[in-house]
Amino acid sequence: MKKIFILSAIWFVSIAATAQEAYEISEIMHQDLNGTARYIGMGGAMDALGADISTMSSNPAGIGLFRRNQVSLSLGFINQNGSEFEGIKPSMVSFDQAGVVISTNTSFRKQSYLNFGFNYSKSRNYRQLIEAGAQLYGASQTIQTCGKGMTGIFEYNNSVNQVDHLYGQAGFIVGDKHGYDYFYNEGENYDMERGVKGHTNNFDFNLSGNINNRIFLGITFGIKDLTYRATSSYYEWQALGSTSNIYDERDLDGTGFDIKLGAIVRPIEESPFRIGLSISTPTWYRLTSSNFSEIAYSYIDKSLKEPRYITDWYTSQESYRYHFSTPWNFGISLGHTIGDKIALGASYNYADYSATTARISDGYDTYYDYYGSYSSEHTLKDKQTSRQLSKTLEGVHNVKVGAEIKPIPELAVRVGYNYVSSMYNSDGMKDPTLCTIGNYYMSQTDYTNWKATNRFTCGLGFQIDNFGLDLSYQYSMRKGDFYPFSSGTYDFTTWDEEGEPVNVTLDNTVSACEVKDNRHQVLMTLSYKF
Repeated sequence: MKKIFILSAIWFVSIAATAQEAYEISEIMHQDLNGTARYIGMGGAMDALGADISTMSSNPAGIGLFRRNQVSLSLGFINQNGSEFEGIKPSMVSFDQAGVVISTNTSFRKQSYLNFGFNYSKSRNYRQLIEAGAQLYGASQTIQTCGKGMTGIFEYNNSVNQVDHLYGQAGFIVGDKHGYDYFYNEGENYDMERGVKGHTNNFDFNLSGNINNRIFLGITFGIKDLTYRATSSYYEWQALGSTSNIYDERDLDGTGFDIKLGAIVRPIEESPFRIGLSISTPTWYRLTSSNFSEIAYSYIDKSLKEPRYITDWYTSQESYRYHFSTPWNFGISLGHTIGDKIALGASYNYADYSATTARISDGYDTYYDYYGSYSSEHTLKDKQTSRQLSKTLEGVHNVKVGAEIKPIPELAVRVGYNYVSSMYNSDGMKDPTLCTIGNYYMSQTDYTNWKATNRFTCGLGFQIDNFGLDLSYQYSMRKGDFYPFSSGTYDFTTWDEEGEPVNVTLDNTVSACEVKDNRHQVLMTLSYKF
């Protein structure tokens, strides 16, 4: 009997491959606390205090408080939980920041300055090592694939993806001229390992200034360069002695851009107390996603004279482009200094990630003129993926507080705390039945609903003439609920030995497994004022 797996992909290949999957998008949008050692040591709570180059990304008006030129360079060391996997180690040295600010006194007002700044920073280091494993109690990745086929979702929703494709190649969907048969194996337990590396680099260009040293305004144009590499292995032990192992490599590459606006006001002329406001446009991303996936399915072949284990390997490989935009981000901050001894800062930011939108391309128009030809791409909103994002994600609150004390002019002691609420709805899950290109190209069934992130920071600063040396330590921790696949119930009709229809309900419920993403970071910043 010839093995046949119907992909039902005609609808997908008829348009350009430019869509995405909700959990892939959410992982890209999560941001680290990174920048200069001073900024990190105070928990990032410098949006109203300003005069630190890292505020270029959080409140552009903070650059307007510079009164001298400055260059800075930051190097860090990161260590996180987990064991080495596929050459990805838990520790690494990282180049995190480099920037310059040029401060110019304007001629028309003695206390007014016009400042220009450029800063490179690593807004996200994707390095992560995750291990998960638990009992399945009969649920199985194979049931998800076959349950979709049994209920006719393949035929009506075109929801087949690469995992379904691999199981189809392995013989879980078998057909002949009489139709198609679906079979599955009940799962006993699973083990998953994943290693991730890569980064999102920010290149920020800032223009800022002040009016009579009371009102500070700034604008930052940001360009993002993203590189993401993930390797995972999912191993499932099943009934009747069979096993399946899906190995997957996922690469993401692309760019994005955004615009940030900021203001800082000293409402009382005699007081250093400051109020900061900031707003960031969505970041518009354009990415290319590609993967290589392989299944190794092992079973006992009882048809042989001497039954033995047989292992079959099948592969799948795809690549596609997609677009999405993050939500608007709004911030308010407070800052106060007491003499030249104490600086206090507090910030609050909010972004509604359920408003994240995804887009698909409906083609290109090619234009010709004297200088040659060029193409213009036009896109449409991917309503199903955008709807899934609104169900999966929610608004995120970011609270930052920090303090700096200078017992002597040459030494600063800093401490901070940074809290980021969960981006994920606790009931959120991957929907393997969606009729989207992102689902069609999906090569992993697992997902994680990460909970809140807590970051504790401290640091020291040394200033000798025009040279500065800052050190900081950050401990970041978050937990998540890991699911190897989405729970679901499948109702379908089969036939008994006498040919009578029988209604069957197939329950494929899986429980969460707790995973952790804890990280230690030590950062050093060298700076020079001139």
